Amino acid sequence: MNRRNFFTFSTSNTNDKKVPKPMEVSTGLDPFTAPLTIRSAGHALRRMTFGVSYPTLQSVVGKTATELFDQLAIPMQTDAVPSWATTLPTNPADFQLFQQQRTELQTWLCNQMRKPTLSMQEKMVFFLSHIYTSDTQKIRYAQFMLNNNQKLRSACFGNLKSLATEMCKDSAMLIFLDGTANRVGKPNENFAREFFELFTLGVGNYTETDILEASRAFTGWQVNPTSLDSRFVPNRFDNQPKTIFGQTGNWGVDDVVRITFEQQACAEFYVRKLYRFFVYEIITDFAEENVIKPLAQLLRDSNYEIKPVLRKLFTSQHFFDNEFHGSEIKSPANFFIGFTNETGATNYPTNVVVLGMAIQAQELLNPPTVQGWVGYRSWINTVTLPQRQQVCNLFLVNRTYLNTPLNPAYNWVNFAKQFPDNNDANKLVKNIVDYLVSFDVAQSQIDALVDEMLAGLPAIYWDINGVTAPTQLLLLMKAIYNLPEYQLN
Repeated sequence: MNRRNFFTFSTSNTNDKKVPKPMEVSTGLDPFTAPLTIRSAGHALRRMTFGVSYPTLQSVVGKTATELFDQLAIPMQTDAVPSWATTLPTNPADFQLFQQQRTELQTWLCNQMRKPTLSMQEKMVFFLSHIYTSDTQKIRYAQFMLNNNQKLRSACFGNLKSLATEMCKDSAMLIFLDGTANRVGKPNENFAREFFELFTLGVGNYTETDILEASRAFTGWQVNPTSLDSRFVPNRFDNQPKTIFGQTGNWGVDDVVRITFEQQACAEFYVRKLYRFFVYEIITDFAEENVIKPLAQLLRDSNYEIKPVLRKLFTSQHFFDNEFHGSEIKSPANFFIGFTNETGATNYPTNVVVLGMAIQAQELLNPPTVQGWVGYRSWINTVTLPQRQQVCNLFLVNRTYLNTPLNPAYNWVNFAKQFPDNNDANKLVKNIVDYLVSFDVAQSQIDALVDEMLAGLPAIYWDINGVTAPTQLLLLMKAIYNLPEYQLN
């Protein structure tokens, strides 16, 4: 694939899309057994985490894909939640307090995504939040949003069927999808419709009758006025037989989930979501037959435990196929959080990361629609690309961004000294590019970057301990961050 032509830039807005070409990949789910290299380990970590430091990447080189997955699939410790997070809102009319707590929650969540721990937990939480979407504008109270997010975190390596049951009774979801308005005699179909379309089956795998009958089964669940959890109110429940996917009974929430997960389309729905999020947007006929369907069967055989499916996918030849290296345009989350995780830039304030993501249309906990973020090629256009480059350039010269000082100054000499052969200009540039870019770039481009760093001087003049090294490295890093290739994951 010619990655330089991988994406084209819209001259209008993010809704101006071009249809991507399918990847020519013929590898399947056979195990990837080769020892991990900088290239293959980097690909895996860019997809399965929000980016890692160079020493962390080096620590997994030589391991097997299975060893890496086992390390990444261990839950990590999260920070203590804000002091207000576990109590009910004390003053629902206080809009300023609502805004403040929402900002604190976004910062807390971003801090978890910026943790240096070698774990894919937060990437999985982010993935699940693309399925079970909700937003702070409608739900309003950060307490409910955090409670919802913690449920995704607890389930990210667990059982999808149990998570679906949790989400059907979750206060944030009940508010977001009008479940609180659903009661016997006046069923509200919104929750049931989105449950089938966006959470479990996808369009075309249910009928309008299934929606109506499921909405009756979902009646009775309300936000609890005395806690953050929901409660079942019997006199609001439709206590009569319902027929869903041909099965008749006096069904409730648990029954709807059970019957839905018995449908053939359910496992394939989740596997396709996984594939598009972690591998590639377009599912070819080959991938459908040799990756999607076998993984869907594994998911059914595992009673919807997700970890066996993750293990199979993320240790497969298909996942590690070279064609997928750099085949994904970085989302704002992958770009902003990855940028700081790669450099270990603790001086880069979290609020800048959160606001930068929001400006690029990926505000945490606030997707644009119930379908979440469209993503893929919509992330890049003639507005968003210069914004990304501006953020990197401001960071490089330690100016302010969004009225936030980016201090203290980042030490690029120390960054460069992490790499082997750092006093050889050609080898240093090649090693940094291999770390930051997802695929091999032409030697002519490496030569051009060396020339940029040295301002035209011969490579023999490079001295990493020299007085001009900080300035020279700034020139190099600015050139790398402005590469179109850096936008690819």
